[in-house]
Amino acid sequence: MMTALAFILITFFNGEEGIQADRWVGPEPLGITFGSGIQVYYLIGVWCLIAMIAMYALTKTPFGRMSNAVRDNPERAQFVGYNTQRVRWMTFSLSSFFAGLAGALFALHFEHVGYQASGLELSGEILLAIYMGGAGHFLGPIVGAILFTFLKGVLSDLSSVWYLYLGAVFLLTILFAPTGIAGLILRHEPVWKTDVRLLGKMVLPYLGALITLLIAAGGIIALIEMINFAADEYSVGKIISIYGIAVETTSFIPWLAFVIIALIGIGLCRLTFPFVTRNWDDIMDTVKERMSR
Repeated sequence: MMTALAFILITFFNGEEGIQADRWVGPEPLGITFGSGIQVYYLIGVWCLIAMIAMYALTKTPFGRMSNAVRDNPERAQFVGYNTQRVRWMTFSLSSFFAGLAGALFALHFEHVGYQASGLELSGEILLAIYMGGAGHFLGPIVGAILFTFLKGVLSDLSSVWYLYLGAVFLLTILFAPTGIAGLILRHEPVWKTDVRLLGKMVLPYLGALITLLIAAGGIIALIEMINFAADEYSVGKIISIYGIAVETTSFIPWLAFVIIALIGIGLCRLTFPFVTRNWDDIMDTVKERMSR
């Protein structure tokens, strides 16, 4: 809707060209112009820190806890006497405030606001970052934003199908880690609070699962890159560099080799992942036994 309005209300949004700005123009308090990149960097960093502290403090208030209650079980919250519609309205208003702050910093940084800022692509990227990090934990969106920005910056330089890899990471997160990365980390909280030495038993299982996962991912990624190179009409030649190795896409041997690597990795994952689960269940049984004493 906002993207459509950007094209319809030309006098306000300026159509496809968007709204331009120049942060060098204006008052210079204490000689600070916010024109240089380093000044804008610290300005955005300070405001992000202030907003993060304010949001975290808000979650610790009775209103913040009631917002969680309305989110999780609105019927029970209404039963104890709270107006769920009013709580949702106040929560939405506060979230809009912080979103407006982010939008102002966005405009200051890029010095341009166009229809892309309200498009589905940016909204989708935000949702990807939130769910990758973990929507149910305060640090989840922060971890997700850092990971998403890192992957986007690195993968976009390495591959033209980097969006496919981001989508794959998102799907794997939803399927196997619904609570996100932050949820996986905080899942270990009862263990390190009981006895941090118990986590030492998970080093080898985690390491084995990580190695086998990398083997499987290495074979699958190589196949995807070869398929993309062979199908791309703009590809030059028949040789592609994969992991620093020159691979000829017209030869049968590289395809077979990477298929075998992928299958070996998947087969090893089917062995190591249950091993991780068994060790984790043993540790949790030990934690429950100690907590019951």
